Amino acid sequence: MITVHMIGNAHMDPVWLWRRADGIDAVLATARSACDRIAEYPDFIFTCSASWFHRQVERLDPELFARVRRAVEAGRWRIVGGMVVQPDCNLPSAESLTRQLQHGQDYFKRTLGVRADVGYNVDSFGHDAYLPRILRQAGLDAYVMMRPSQAEKALPSNVFRWRSPDAHEVTVFRINGGYGLWGEDATQHLRDALVGVPADLGHTMCFYGVGDHGGGPTRAQIEWILAHATSFDGLRLVFSHPRAFFDAIASRLDGLPLVEQELQNHAVGCYSVERRLKLAMRRAEHRLLQAEAVVAASPAQAPADAAQVLNNAWQNVLFNQFHDIFDGAAVADSYRDAFARAETSLAAADDITGRAVAALACGPAGDRPRIGADGTVPGERPHAGVVLWNPLGFERGGLVRTRCLPAGCRRLQGTGGAVPVQWVDGEAVFLPPPVPAFSWVRLEADGASAPDDEGGAIRVTGTPTHFEVDSPRCRVRLCRES
Repeated sequence: MITVHMIGNAHMDPVWLWRRADGIDAVLATARSACDRIAEYPDFIFTCSASWFHRQVERLDPELFARVRRAVEAGRWRIVGGMVVQPDCNLPSAESLTRQLQHGQDYFKRTLGVRADVGYNVDSFGHDAYLPRILRQAGLDAYVMMRPSQAEKALPSNVFRWRSPDAHEVTVFRINGGYGLWGEDATQHLRDALVGVPADLGHTMCFYGVGDHGGGPTRAQIEWILAHATSFDGLRLVFSHPRAFFDAIASRLDGLPLVEQELQNHAVGCYSVERRLKLAMRRAEHRLLQAEAVVAASPAQAPADAAQVLNNAWQNVLFNQFHDIFDGAAVADSYRDAFARAETSLAAADDITGRAVAALACGPAGDRPRIGADGTVPGERPHAGVVLWNPLGFERGGLVRTRCLPAGCRRLQGTGGAVPVQWVDGEAVFLPPPVPAFSWVRLEADGASAPDDEGGAIRVTGTPTHFEVDSPRCRVRLCRES
């Protein structure tokens, strides 16, 4: 006898052939329908992913969210995925996928008192080889996916152990036949659910419910399952959820085949379109990480609103990583919205970084000189210098060009000693000591230094055949390569 775990769900694309506002309407309608089915059918269980989905219900319909919370507490509304959305699992950085789980799991714990323990990306177009590590670190030991299909990537089984190159492992169920059911009769869905599942495993999952634009399980579908619970030879249909399935096969894991590679590919052409958004998203990811690094390096001097600003910026980036947005599969109008969200997050990251670095330049609040009413510092020369911040995870050096130093400055002073300064086309150029990872150095302009008769200004001019470098000491003419 094979137990077929009937998984009632509503795959929800917040953006695809519609824009975000339409997706929010579908979220509310889907949540209301699922709560109504839970009230009508004592054995029915609803499976739902994405903290973004739940956040919209909480924000727009608190009474409905209270119903969701009660259903979660009763075990009738099962949280899976643990992410903000079901993201693309190829383009985001590893840190972004980690943030998907961090923000999603924190939200679920804070508002519903639970954390997901089953990963859930049923419509993502591919899955990076290191995803098992990211899932495990977030407390998930199992994963449900669908793409690529067996025709796109042959696997030894649709239930298998998936191991990352660094030996983290999760148990995977690959859906065969689809994550939703638009009609009433699930006969073909049941046949598909048995394909590729070891016959002696004794369990499989069959997903039903109207999806893509939401909707979820219908009365007719639930009634059909109740009427056919024992109608098929060798099968027993039960209302269930993914955790119940993985728990049921826990003693059989050693007998499952092992897969140690990426799970690719589906919808390959999507990855070559919407380049502008992809670049903006990568810049936003990097700048947010840099902003967090400078805030963490000196939390006492960080802007007071840094945490909230960065959280909101990450929410925009993580939402944009939804697979139909980031890949390039959504309607054209949605990309104007997505690009605006990416640029807003980029601006927020730059603002926090700029304010945090400015605070570093001023030093600890207790060490800052008192500024008079006229804006001057009594008895003090005006502050002049630069702060060099290294947001990378490794030591970094190299030439620095800036227009921030006072004219005539020939030398900077730091903890490593004096740093000579030259001027090139109105910019100060200097070579400071390397800056350690996630750290900064402050270099002060040497007040005793001043222009001398030898000077230090350098002027560069060019023609189609050569360019010249002039200084008070010499002139160099260099021919351009032909």
